[in-house]
Amino acid sequence: MKYFLALLLFWIMPAFAQSFLPGTEDIPLMKGLTQVEETASFDSPAERMVLISAQTSKSKADILKFYKQTLANLGWQAKKADQFERGSDSLSIEIVPNGQINQIQFRLSQRNP
Repeated sequence: MKYFLALLLFWIMPAFAQSFLPGTEDIPLMKGLTQVEETASFDSPAERMVLISAQTSKSKADILKFYKQTLANLGWQAKKADQFERGSDSLSIEIVPNGQINQIQFRLSQRNP
């Protein structure tokens, strides 16, 4: 029984160790993605916007596949390949190739009630 519990904890713990994009509470940081600038956020009475810049050597297809699958599990709906919505929140992912590296701009908009 002890062996089973230890194995179960070993299997479950990585899920709790998930990292998230800076400035967000539940948008996962894809493994191999590195933030390249400070997170910028803008607040107004109507909306809050968070901009996050990152880079990776992963392909555009791999990036979009990861976020489509992962965000769907968190309640986000894909509106386009690179745009997602959940309630009053919207997320866009812009990927710009730069040689062997892809530059990524995440834009999270949250409308205030």
